[in-house]
Amino acid sequence: MEEMSHHLDDVDGVLDGERAVAEARTIPVISYREAAELAYFGAKVPHRNVEPVRAAAIPCGFRNILSEKPGTKNHAEGRSTEAALKR
Repeated sequence: MEEMSHHLDDVDGVLDGERAVAEARTIPVISYREAAELAYFGAKVPHRNVEPVRAAAIPCGFRNILSEKPGTKNHAEGRSTEAALKR
């Protein structure tokens, strides 16, 4: 079984827009670099929590503590596909 760090919050993962917007969708896979860029531009990505697991090369996931939805997986090879982000 793959070792993974989980970050639990009240949202279903890293979203492609503000969570107040009904059309905002969960990004299924994202790289550490993409997460850092989102945080730089104001997204509420817990990048400070991600840095230690990135340095140790441990994948991490973001998911809702109140939901069984899979959330967002974050790791070095993660890539958000164009299809996943296009509407």
